[in-house]
Amino acid sequence: MQLVLDADALIKLNRAGILQIVLSHFDCTVPAAVYDEVVTKGSELRYPDASAIGEVVDGLAEIPPAHESKSVTGKGEEDVLAILATKPGAYAVSDDRRFLRQLQASGVLYETPTDILVALYELGVVIQTDALIYLERLRDLIRPESYSEARRDIQNPVETP
Repeated sequence: MQLVLDADALIKLNRAGILQIVLSHFDCTVPAAVYDEVVTKGSELRYPDASAIGEVVDGLAEIPPAHESKSVTGKGEEDVLAILATKPGAYAVSDDRRFLRQLQASGVLYETPTDILVALYELGVVIQTDALIYLERLRDLIRPESYSEARRDIQNPVETP
């Protein structure tokens, strides 16, 4: 699965402790504007996650092709959309509600960080106990409905025939 990560996704996947796991199991791209926002500017502002994220995503930053501004949110999201246009079947990963509404309205494939965590569990990449620990690290960063849904999916996986 190809994933194009926005700033929100990078930060939440890192805080959960699964960013490296995600990068190891999926084909991931980080738009250069997202890298700049999270790592470069984050380091300047002394955000604690900035250097850790920079070490993990080093070499993944991609400059998108020239594009018109289409996003209602920001440069990082614009670049996510531009890169997605060059990668048919790729998913945006975000938890930014405004951006998710824009993606949904445009018919763009997307997942949230909790969706990615559940996918790692369903693929057998992480065991249930670890998945619940990772999810708990996200609890204060995500909507209560997202937390409850992910917890239910991890605790009560659907059996496929």
